[in-house]
Amino acid sequence: MSDAGELTAEQKRALFEAYEVQLAKVVKATFALDTSVKAIAEQIGHGPFRWQGTELTIAKRGERLLMKNKTANTEEIG
Repeated sequence: MSDAGELTAEQKRALFEAYEVQLAKVVKATFALDTSVKAIAEQIGHGPFRWQGTELTIAKRGERLLMKNKTANTEEIG
C-alpha cells in the first residue's frame, strides 16, 4: 500500500467511508448472531449440542450469549 502522505483528502475520506459501511454491516451481523444464539438458548437450552460434526455449547460472556465449540480433537463415541 502506498504511503498515507500520498493520498488526497478525498481518497482518505473514501477509505473512512468504506470503513463505516463495513462497520455497520458487522454491527448488524453481530445483532443477528446474538438473536439467533439467544433463541437457541431459550428454546432448547445451552447444550452441549452436536451440529455438523462439531460440539457446541452456549456460554455467557458479559451480557452476551456466545456459541463456543470444542476442539476438533473431541472423540465421538457411538
